[in-house]
Amino acid sequence: MRKLLLAAAAFASCMSGALAADKPDIIVMLVDDSGASVIGPVARAAPSPAIDALASAGVNFGTAYAQPACIPARTQLLMGGDPQRTRNGGVRNPNGPWPKGSAVTIAERLKAAGYETHMVGKWHLGMTASQHPLGQGFDTFLGFQGYTPDYIGDDPRAPLYRDHTRIKNTGYVTDTLAAEAVRVLKAPHDKPLFLYLAWTAIHAPLQTTLAASVARMDAAVARVRAAAKPGTLIILAGDNGRNSNAGLRGGKFSAYEGGVRVHFSAAWVGRDGPLASPTAPVSLEDIAPTALDAAGLPIPATMDGVSLLRPVPADRALMWATPGSLVIRQGPWKLHLYGQRAELYNLTSDLAERRNVAGANQEVVRTLSAKVRAWRASW
Repeated sequence: MRKLLLAAAAFASCMSGALAADKPDIIVMLVDDSGASVIGPVARAAPSPAIDALASAGVNFGTAYAQPACIPARTQLLMGGDPQRTRNGGVRNPNGPWPKGSAVTIAERLKAAGYETHMVGKWHLGMTASQHPLGQGFDTFLGFQGYTPDYIGDDPRAPLYRDHTRIKNTGYVTDTLAAEAVRVLKAPHDKPLFLYLAWTAIHAPLQTTLAASVARMDAAVARVRAAAKPGTLIILAGDNGRNSNAGLRGGKFSAYEGGVRVHFSAAWVGRDGPLASPTAPVSLEDIAPTALDAAGLPIPATMDGVSLLRPVPADRALMWATPGSLVIRQGPWKLHLYGQRAELYNLTSDLAERRNVAGANQEVVRTLSAKVRAWRASW
């Protein structure tokens, strides 16, 4: 009987290893304060050849969105849902008191499915036991709590941590993070790997030019991509716009396009079948469902995001809330509600959001108002 039990355990272990081997490595990279007007194939504020190459190998989503600030954007990415509506637990967001319980991050879900999970870079979601990366599903952490450090050398205002231990940065921060990511990717591992790499670049203070900061980060992206094994799913996106975004209205903390429209590209070389259409309206909330789908796992009904391994409806609605406003984007329309005052823009012909056409499109205003107010009531 003991031999039978040992044989059964060995068989189960082999099956588990076989199943894990079928799951791809997944890398998610987040660029800080970038926005659609700075990096990527449709932006020319600064060259980014490595990011362009990643997009060319997969899909550059030209209609991509995030939350307008760091904390809700990271919450959205890790939870796969609207931070305003989900509002649960250890992952910090700025909308109201924290309910009891703990948020379930994509790292926790993948870890439960047999993944190694690693976090490198800017966390910005709390450092208490339950809020720390190691308390939110990550096996290892090297990075910063939240405050953006100086790019060169050690910054006591923004200490660097390995797990819970304070260490000193001795080089250029972007290179430090890239070196850790490459180390994680090249280390021996018998499980599939999930790496969340949140660059501090290109957040101010730059201590150099914007173009130089982008170039250093872009070179680091190339190093990380070169270290990834074949068949890895790689996703790269911005977390929100900068304070100034040429050609787009508004900036960080604003739900105008300059604050929420970001670069978003994904590549899964070797996978049969295309990713979602490059014209599909996508969001950071889609990263967690996409990772789960790639790993062959079910997508929880509680997630607002959708998998980008499947078709995304062109008329999908995306919504935001900022102090004093509710905002919805659906099809060509973008509606901003300030109480009873409405601003409506047709982004197909007015991406800069300069011509308010609410007066001539009252039915569109009524329809979109009802949708975004129903979303607000669901929080």
